[in-house]
Amino acid sequence: MHVTSLPGPYFNGDLGNATKGFVEFLSRCGTTWWQVLPVNPIGPGNSPYSTTSTFAYEPLLIGLEPLVRLGLLRRKDIAHPTCGDATKVDYRKARRFREGLWQKAYATFRSNRGKLRSLSQSYGRFKREMSWLADYTLFEALASCFGTTNWATWPKDLVERKPAALRRARSELAENLDYLSFLQFLFHCQWKDLRTVCHEKGIGILGDMPIFVGYESADVWANQKLFWLRKDGRPQYVSGAPPDSFNRSGQLWGHALYRWDAMEESGFRWWVERSRQALALFDAVRLDHFIGFHRYWRVAGGARTALRGKWVRARGQKLFEKLSSEFGELPFIAEDLGQVTPAVWALRDHYEFPGMRVLHFGFNSEDGNDYHMPHQFDRNCVVYTGTHDNDTSSGWFRSLSRGGQRKKREVVKRFLATNGKEIHWDLIRCAMTSVANVAIVPAQDLLGLGSSARMNTPGVAEGNWRWRLKDGDLGTRITRQLEEIVRVTGRGV
Repeated sequence: MHVTSLPGPYFNGDLGNATKGFVEFLSRCGTTWWQVLPVNPIGPGNSPYSTTSTFAYEPLLIGLEPLVRLGLLRRKDIAHPTCGDATKVDYRKARRFREGLWQKAYATFRSNRGKLRSLSQSYGRFKREMSWLADYTLFEALASCFGTTNWATWPKDLVERKPAALRRARSELAENLDYLSFLQFLFHCQWKDLRTVCHEKGIGILGDMPIFVGYESADVWANQKLFWLRKDGRPQYVSGAPPDSFNRSGQLWGHALYRWDAMEESGFRWWVERSRQALALFDAVRLDHFIGFHRYWRVAGGARTALRGKWVRARGQKLFEKLSSEFGELPFIAEDLGQVTPAVWALRDHYEFPGMRVLHFGFNSEDGNDYHMPHQFDRNCVVYTGTHDNDTSSGWFRSLSRGGQRKKREVVKRFLATNGKEIHWDLIRCAMTSVANVAIVPAQDLLGLGSSARMNTPGVAEGNWRWRLKDGDLGTRITRQLEEIVRVTGRGV
């Protein structure tokens, strides 16, 4: 469950009071992991996988109640607004409501630094220690000035990052840069507090690291030599997926692509710092689209489809060797879904990264011998009933009643020895009793919710990433059911 899905009155979930309640729920159930989506600034379609920085944090996740406790806001400042639909995030209203409060908190901080001396000292250390902060805040400030994150359209001296132009911009935008830095600091402090509470309860946070980087980002603008770009800064190549039976033109994703040769020549410096940041936030990290560390589909910049792309080898093994030398054993999970080749599995297994299994996928096979079926698991894997890209378990099972899916529905019922009335608990029990070292359950499946609670539908640009818990959803009955399954399967704290 992502942070935005927490309940509360402020239009989206955040690191406020509801976070503590959710951690208490996890602790009562004896669970040991909470998996979240990326916490970076959200991009088009409010996707946490489209970001202007792989290092920075999304300000919407800053809890408001902790700002009152710090003395940066007053209780009446955060008097409950009219929330509307409590089961959906309203990103537009959330940002509009919060922006004034962020500015007020910042103004209070600036005018009371003497009284807030400890906080001020911590803020100073944060700015000195976060090497990515200056480029990120300048990128956001310039994007606001020019009305676009497409940095190739900015004035040429800024596109080319001429030192004099950067100095002038930082001088002219100094106050805004400090404000943006302060928001990053607030998230940093609140996340640090969350991890402390989780660790006290024996709970680890499992994060998510998308492999690719958005072109319109501080990462690409500040590290242009590490990406395939033309002389004018525009993409020379972009990411995608090849044609298949589902899409004859392939999929054009449009991410900037790494120059792996340049990455290696730099000692994988950018990846080392990105991994350092991720490991400072999370206790383990899911590597999204793991296949891309072995090979990727390269499409010419400006192409309208991915039809004429080509497979290009990445340098994942050399990267992981470098990361291992820096950090020791790597707490990574490989998202090895899709059409994965033996070479990808070999890369995964060489570093003993657990792979992923998804029960919904397993039952796509009518003979019961799919890779994702529990009797095919090895121990070093993480099993999911479904992921943020799947329908909910109840919605998925209901969809098997239609058309040619009924035979698969009968396979599910026979395998799980169920009549299907509580299919979500049947699948949860199946995941928990498997040999997989870790079992992850989407919060929607605990509640038995249908398709309307789905988090994301791949290929659909709008309306995703909105589902939320309501206050009281995770009540006594669900707590007892989950606690019992966790206890009898030996997965508890």
